[in-house]
Amino acid sequence: MTDSSRGNPIRRRRPRLTSGSIIPLLSGVCLAGCATPPPALRFQVFDTRDLSQFEVVDAASVVSPQTVCISAAANETISFCVVIRSPSAEIESPGLSIGPIDSLAGRLSEDAFDIFRLLSVRTPPLPGWHIRSIPPNERTAAPLDVLVPIDAPRGGLPGRLEPDRAYYFWIDVTIPKETNEGTYTTTLDLYAGTQPVAHQKIELTVLPLVLPDDSGTMFIGELDHRSLFRSITAARSDSYTLGMDHLKNDNRRAELQQALVSTLRLLQSHGVTPVLHKLAPVAKMNARDGLSLDWSQYDTIVEPILDGRIFADGLGVGAWPIPPLPQAERLVTSSGRRHISESANRLARDYLAGCARHFAKKGWLARNYWIPQTPSPLSQDGLDRFNTLAALARRAHPGLRVVSMGCPQDLRPYGKIDAAMPEPSDPTDIWMPPARYYDPAAMQEQRQRSRKTWIALDEPPYLGAVHVAAPPSYTRALGWMMVSLDARALNLGCVNDWPEGDGSPTPETCASKNPNVLLYPGRAFGLRHPVASVRLKRLRRAAQDLSIRRLLLKKNLDHVAQTLESTLVAYAGSKAYRAHYADGRAIGWADDEAQYDRARRIMLDALLSPEHGPSNATASAFETTTDWRRLMSKARSVHLSVDGCNARYTGTSTEWQVALTCTVTITNRLRTPAGGRLRFANTPPGWDDSGEGKQLAAIPPNGSRRAVLTISSKGFSLRTGGVVDLPIEMLLDGGRLVETTARVSFATAIPFSGPAVVDGDLSDWAPGSVNMAGDFRLITGGPRDTLDDRDTHPRARTIAFFRQDEHFLYVAVNTELDERDLALQQQRNAVSYDGLTPIGEPLVEILIDPLNTGTRSPADLYHLVIKPSGAHLSERGVGLSPPVGERTAWASDVEVGTKLLRGRWMTELRIPWSSFADVPRQNSIWGFNITRYDAGTQQYSTWSGSVGNAYDPVSLGNVFIPSVSDRRR
Repeated sequence: MTDSSRGNPIRRRRPRLTSGSIIPLLSGVCLAGCATPPPALRFQVFDTRDLSQFEVVDAASVVSPQTVCISAAANETISFCVVIRSPSAEIESPGLSIGPIDSLAGRLSEDAFDIFRLLSVRTPPLPGWHIRSIPPNERTAAPLDVLVPIDAPRGGLPGRLEPDRAYYFWIDVTIPKETNEGTYTTTLDLYAGTQPVAHQKIELTVLPLVLPDDSGTMFIGELDHRSLFRSITAARSDSYTLGMDHLKNDNRRAELQQALVSTLRLLQSHGVTPVLHKLAPVAKMNARDGLSLDWSQYDTIVEPILDGRIFADGLGVGAWPIPPLPQAERLVTSSGRRHISESANRLARDYLAGCARHFAKKGWLARNYWIPQTPSPLSQDGLDRFNTLAALARRAHPGLRVVSMGCPQDLRPYGKIDAAMPEPSDPTDIWMPPARYYDPAAMQEQRQRSRKTWIALDEPPYLGAVHVAAPPSYTRALGWMMVSLDARALNLGCVNDWPEGDGSPTPETCASKNPNVLLYPGRAFGLRHPVASVRLKRLRRAAQDLSIRRLLLKKNLDHVAQTLESTLVAYAGSKAYRAHYADGRAIGWADDEAQYDRARRIMLDALLSPEHGPSNATASAFETTTDWRRLMSKARSVHLSVDGCNARYTGTSTEWQVALTCTVTITNRLRTPAGGRLRFANTPPGWDDSGEGKQLAAIPPNGSRRAVLTISSKGFSLRTGGVVDLPIEMLLDGGRLVETTARVSFATAIPFSGPAVVDGDLSDWAPGSVNMAGDFRLITGGPRDTLDDRDTHPRARTIAFFRQDEHFLYVAVNTELDERDLALQQQRNAVSYDGLTPIGEPLVEILIDPLNTGTRSPADLYHLVIKPSGAHLSERGVGLSPPVGERTAWASDVEVGTKLLRGRWMTELRIPWSSFADVPRQNSIWGFNITRYDAGTQQYSTWSGSVGNAYDPVSLGNVFIPSVSDRRR
């Protein structure tokens, strides 16, 4: 039979693994006293916060039996994970079951429990934001993400457990609304055939709370019914493309409808508002009556969704899209705004009017929204076309709610120079920009004008993520981020954007096509409905966090909710900008899922404390205080980050001296304003600083401020690689000391004479030290106390050298290279970018700012890219995607030579001084950086130690260019 409320098959009369839920890490052990000696089967119980724990399970560990104590509110689902391993013998016909679940208040049905086999999925190439923000040793190449019901024909509980192999399982426990409060006890029993092998005691406390079904925020998930049908029927990609009309005479109609309903229920039970964004009525054109719409099949599917009868809670979805008519929209928008044929205009208007009338007749109009299919409304062309379609919607029916994926604020000051600015009379009813364009202040103004503000899924640090490779906290934080941004809905995009033309797509092919998919096709496991991802489970947890928060607001405990919100999320949306709209700060949310579990406990304690006696209240107060302290100690702090250190030559022809400017960003995560004195501390020999530093006025909570410190030197020592560290500290007004380290990268382009052959053979380069750039650091690294060498140093080592003569600047780069890199190289003089990261193939970049003034705009950089094949390009500015600042051709006339040896790649460049504008050269210091993208390991590193953005001129290193006649070393 099928549990259609959750979309999972459940077997009744056979042993099966089912559930409970925990927060701390616990371990189970073998049960002694069997009639015959059982196999040495061990199982361990984990929480779900960090599945990487599984990788360090010790098969030989044995601890004393203990009871798993768990608690949950009614209408709440919580989860835990189990690892099963038999160290010495195989287990035939394994079985797992939950015992009777009893309490003084009654018995809880085993229907509340579901168990899934956890399978891994190989991650696709990492996106740029991941490369910039996640250190390599924290990445997982094949995360456990696929959840297969244990009684699935394939991929569930195996028929045999092999020796010394770990099997991973995820267990859900769902507490029905009507469950009586009290403590329930049960056991989790493990069998080999009919013989019991081990058990784990479970104690479940049901709290006297019922979570509301509506959390107040919608996670809208678009379900592609055609892709779903293809995965079930293994049909060709051109089947089921015209909508539900195909089901009228299809002999699989019942099977497809059941799969659709099951999938909708699966999404809705996980806190997602499911919408069928490609479902449309049958449209017909005739010469006499014009456009006619047949709604019969559409209504058969949609009515039960909108009135809620197919869902366990009986609640209909809170929003529903106007069905698409791509032909009409293409006709209207194909020629731009000023040349629209009357027939196309009439067709689109009649279609929209027909949809609005039907929605009004059915009582659905209040939940409608319509997203015009246009190019990005951030461009002028896209904005023009959007305005055209929005005007048609206005004429068609005043009740249609038009959604814009643009934004109301001017983005040009933030680096998007081609952004279009909407007119004051903009026809938008609902703003739904990608997160990076969501400005809280601008959106608040729009809400005051009676417009709604939604948000579209984007990338960190502007919003969390449901990407298959994202850390757990990135998904769990989404609920609190929506509250922080005051957005009513988050559009997750298509939750089953699976490959077309593949009748049996696998989890790997689905994740490769779209890493944000939340469902996987069930066909690979012998199922006629999709299976969930772990990320969908985390999204449900995020929705339930908001349901608990809603109870707080109803009980006038707003202060608790607001404190938690500001503690867990400091900033998101446009507040995450650093230098420009594509340059994000470090993530602004708590990067530890345990923090969200602490917040959950704090909210539950706040809700329960008035209803318990003094003894319970006292115990709860102690535990709550501990949770508060742990929450605050990790989230509340003042953080210093050094954006860059730019040097300027202040000496003369006879006396060498430099002045150094360090740009520091101070972020205040405390609940109160924070000010203090910023200064250099314990400077190494050779540096001259007054010691007074700079007194900073108070920074508001969750605010940041940029400050500049200066220091000078007449000579200093560099460690290997051309680097020196300068300690920086801030003495807060309250007496607390905050510290960091500024990394100063410095090298000299030594003058030389004699012929130079640019062939990639570096044997003619004399050994040197002051002209060397090494000790490259990952873009995710930097001087952070919490990171060790594995976090900050790339796998492939890179060393660069500089020299010059009267006419040329020479740069040599020697880097390690493996076979994976060679397999990925391409013969082309172009670069692909994802945000601020080059991707796809190995390369080296040279970034130069002759003025070294730290302007913050990549348009001021001279940019060279070289590949192992010798292909190269030069440009002024950087061709980033999305674009930032102007980019123009640079006639560098550079000469490049490359040489490949076993495990090594060498590059040599000769750049004419005449390639640069008329800027000071002799006895000057240029901003300079060398970056290396290692495509095989997807690691991006730089000499200057840039963190997050190598294309910010302030983050460049420094190269001193002495007079050619000056032979000083």
